[in-house]
Amino acid sequence: MGEMQGKTWPCQKEGVPSIETEEALIQRCTTWYDRAIVTYISSITAPAVPEDRCKNILVVSHGAFLARLLRALISSDYVSCPAEWKVRPPRLGNTSISIVEYRAVTRGKHREVGVVILQYGDISHLHGLRVVEENADEVEANQA
Repeated sequence: MGEMQGKTWPCQKEGVPSIETEEALIQRCTTWYDRAIVTYISSITAPAVPEDRCKNILVVSHGAFLARLLRALISSDYVSCPAEWKVRPPRLGNTSISIVEYRAVTRGKHREVGVVILQYGDISHLHGLRVVEENADEVEANQA
């Protein structure tokens, strides 16, 4: 968190020079996604790969990074997800689990990668644990 460590949210960003802007964070997310994920999954569109073959990719990062990345995907026409998420994506809490499925699909004469968000921000594995109540993001979101 750099200079933001220990500060409450929202706070005065203007006085903290090392804070990454929202636009810069989104750019960093999408640049990483294009370089790491899109490059990797493009291999499933090769003609020798069987139709509907899935790839498993584990991505672990901070909640803010993952939330911005998934919101960028949801706002594009690149993924399939519930229509209401296009209007307002659900909250993505820390330690949540999201599942994005990539499959090779044939569209006419071309093979493409179909992307479906199967699960977004699931925290059911935390139910019954005090960690949810004690999570700083949750506490501050509830105070807003």
